[in-house]
Order: sequence, then structure tokens, then C-alpha cells
Amino acid sequence: MRQLPRRRPPSWTKASPVPTPLAPALSRKTHPSSQRPPPWGTIQELGSLHRNAYASYIRLPELEKTWGLWALRSATPMPFDPLPHVLTPVASASPEGPPAALYRLVPAMSSFEMSMRLALDFYEVNLASIDNASAPPSRSHRSYVQHQTRLDSLLRNIGSQLHMLRTIIDIDTDDNPNNVVDQYVLTTTSSQESLGQPKAWWWSHTHPSALTTPHSFMQRLQAQVQSQFADLPFGLGVFGCSSKSHHLPYDVAVAPAFLRQYATENEAAFDEDHFFAMVHQICEAWCCVMERQLDAAQDDIDSLSTTFHAGDTPRVLRRIARRYRFCGHVWEYMIDHVTMLTEMDMADYHSFRLQLHGASGGQSVRMRQLRRRIFHLLPLIPAAFQAYVTPVYPVTAFNPTEWTDLLHLLAHVRCSDAPETNDELVHNLQQVYANHDLAPSSVMGVIQAVQTLENAVRRFYFGHQYMAIMVLGGGNTGSDGLTVKMLERTWKDPRRYFGCEQAKTQLSDVMDALHLQRDRLAKGKLMQSLMGEAKARRATAKGLTQCPNMKMTTVA
Repeated sequence: MRQLPRRRPPSWTKASPVPTPLAPALSRKTHPSSQRPPPWGTIQELGSLHRNAYASYIRLPELEKTWGLWALRSATPMPFDPLPHVLTPVASASPEGPPAALYRLVPAMSSFEMSMRLALDFYEVNLASIDNASAPPSRSHRSYVQHQTRLDSLLRNIGSQLHMLRTIIDIDTDDNPNNVVDQYVLTTTSSQESLGQPKAWWWSHTHPSALTTPHSFMQRLQAQVQSQFADLPFGLGVFGCSSKSHHLPYDVAVAPAFLRQYATENEAAFDEDHFFAMVHQICEAWCCVMERQLDAAQDDIDSLSTTFHAGDTPRVLRRIARRYRFCGHVWEYMIDHVTMLTEMDMADYHSFRLQLHGASGGQSVRMRQLRRRIFHLLPLIPAAFQAYVTPVYPVTAFNPTEWTDLLHLLAHVRCSDAPETNDELVHNLQQVYANHDLAPSSVMGVIQAVQTLENAVRRFYFGHQYMAIMVLGGGNTGSDGLTVKMLERTWKDPRRYFGCEQAKTQLSDVMDALHLQRDRLAKGKLMQSLMGEAKARRATAKGLTQCPNMKMTTVA
């Protein structure tokens, strides 16, 4: 029996040496002052990365501990080991957990804290020295980093964050403005751990190349905080709101010291890694805010009954629409926020390419799930109406002022990748848009808010794609092509609310026809009719200046 030739083992089973181009780099000595590991790490380090490298890189598990308000659920200090006996809240903890209003506000508060940390990093303050007095107070960046440009964009960024933070408070306190003490677990003391302490030494730090001093930057932040909380009975808890007797529980909810020590990228070999991680930590925080706003909107939807109440039902629908529109504003803010990455140098952007792709839009699990969820906000079906929903939209007499007919309509409006073929559904949507009574106008506000939110998601990914092209190029190889194509597929998603778009288009055609029927000169001739008198007056004035002989006519 003839033996088959033995196959050589694959090359990867042998202990092959490091390829030649990387060999000198792996043996390169680090900077003597920092003693950091090589920028790309060893092969063992790359193989032991967390399965979700993006979440591990931006310290997302540590951020989730603060956003979950662990300090209000258990007396166990952070950081903690995820053991069953540790995860069980102690007897002294509040069994019902933190209130929902504070739960929705905490990620926005932590985003503000991280933005202040980013500002201090731009001023080259060594963040480790805030909690460790033996560390040097400053930490120099590369000479080509444009600090002033970054500080300008960050100040605008923080102003938008504070405005959105105030909007969250307004949405949750509109119905019960007198119960803010219980809603937010207010305290009488301000924060002692936050970076927002006006007299702290880090705001007196001098930066040689920045045009504005840290103290000036702090004063502008303080003015913005005070302006957003001027008419509220409580303060944010930072920047010394001495006129307020109550403050938000900033230290308990945000845990600033924990964020500085454990939720920061300070072990990388490149200084810009900290900037990249901080930008995406803030993105994750506002994605968490949107998640909780959508959860609250869904709770409001489930609270709707099959009976229309003239006082309660429109108020709930307006609050649902306001939450959806707020989420759209967050996406618009994030469009401006991610453009901060264009200020990075390509060498810095490529330094951590072994761990991450070129952009974060496809790596954030929360962001991807949020995008999928937004594309399915309609149909809108309250829990009490679930049993009455039919598989196919019923062809019956439709009354836009009847609440039950509106619920049947909302239960069948959905996104699709093809135009709506149910003419009855489109026609009934036209009636809702054309009717300005209480019930249909409130429903129309929700539908418009959902479409606005879906449009904002597309604009975010469109801007994110071109930001990646500007920094990385638009190549189709490697992670560059993966990033660009993924972002392009997102904003080019063919699924839309075609039924709503068709209803608006057809209603616009009907309104144009009615307008033309009433006044035929108005359609396309509005300016001509308004300018007719002016033209006649001009012709008369022109004739007055002409020679009389030119007006004479010869009679044959």
C-alpha cells in the first residue's frame, strides 16, 4: 500500500520570529520619562484584548457602573468585583432604587464631567496629579496640536450639552414641578470631587501656547451653568452655585473621582489616544441618554388608553413627541461633536489601528442598536390596544377626530424599503395631516418627530463618513474601506416611512389644485400680480421724462 506524502505543518504552528519590519520597532526603547510599553504592544497583549475592543478601549464597563447609579443601589464602593455576593445590595440600600428622572439625567451629567476633563487635557494638565499629589502637574502634548482650535470647539460643545441637560430636566418636571426634591434626590451640599471647583489649582494652571487661560475658560463654563439653572430651585452641584439651597447629588451620581481614576485612557503610548477615547466616551454617554429617553417614551405610549381624554391624552402625546425631537437634537449635537476628530493628525489616528477601526460608528454596540430601534419606532401600539390590532389595515369609514380610528392607523404605519401600496392608509394619513383638531394634531406631532429623528440619524452617519474620509482617506482596502462602506450603508438605508411621505406629497398636490381653483393668477404669478402696480407707476414716470416730440404720432 503506497503511503501518501506527509504534509508540512502550516507556518503558523511554528514559533516564527517577528517579521522584519516590526522587529526593530518592537525592540525600540520607550521615552525615559514615561516608561510606556511600545505603541502597538506585544503579540500576547493583542491576542488578549477584550472581545469588544472598542468598549474595552474607551473603558465602557466602568462608565456603565456610574450610569447604573450603583452608589444609590448599594453601599458597596466602586470599583467592585462582579461576584454574586457583592452584586447583591446591602440591607441599608434603598430597595426601590433611584428615581427615574435622575436615572435619565446621570449620563448627561457624566458627559459634562468628562468634557471638563477633556478641557484640562487640552490645557496640558496632568490628570493623574489631581488625585495624586506626587505626580507632575503638567503633561506636554505634541507641538503640532492646535490647542486653541480644540478649546473653541469644546466650549461650543459644552454649551450644547448644558442646554440639552436642561431640556431633560424640563421634560421630566413639566407635569410635577413641585416634587423635584424626590425626583432628583437633591442634597444641600455641592460637589467635592468634581473638576468644576472654581478655586481648584488646575484652573490656575498656565499654558504657554493657549490664547485663553484655564481660569478664563472656567469662568465661561461657570456662566453657562448658572444661566441654564437660573430659574430652577436647585443647582447642578458644580461651580459654586451659592444662591441655591439644593443641588443635584453630583458626587453620588457621577462619581467624578472614580471616572478620573478608572474610566480614562491613560495607559496608551500616544497622547492622542486619550483625546480619541474621551470623544467616544461622550458619544456613548449621549447614546445612553437617548436610550433612556426612548424607554420613557415607550412607557408613555403604554400608558395611553383606548379612551381619549381631552386633558391627559394630548399632553402625553406632546411629551412623547418632545422626547423624540430631543433625541433628534442629540444626534445633531453628535454630528458637531465627532468633527473634533478632524483636528487629529493622521499619524496619531493610525497609532491605534491595530485595536480599532478608523471610526466608531460601526463599533459601538449601543449606537447600532439605537439606530435599529429608531427605524422601528412606528407602528405605535399602546399596551391596552395590542389585542385590537389586525394583521391588515381595515378598510372602514375613517374619522380623523376619532381616537380609535387614529390608534388603528398608528398601528399600521411602518418603515419599508418600497412605496406604500395601501391607498386607504395613505389617504387616511392625508386626512390626519389636513385636520387641525386636538387629537389628529397631537398624533401628527408624534409622526413628524419620528421622521425628524430618523432623518437626524442619517445626517449623523453621512457626516461621520466624510469625517472618516477626510482623516483616513476613502480607500477600499483594510479598515479604511470597512469603515467608509459601513457608514455609507447606514445613511443610504432604503427603509423609510414611505406612507407618510406619500401622504404629504399627495396632500400638497391637492392643496395646490384647490388654491389654483380659487385664484388662477396666484399659482406661479404671485410676484407678477404684486409688481403690476409698481411696473405701471414706473412706466408713467418714465414717460414724463421723455421729450414731447417722441410722443407725437404721424397721421397719414
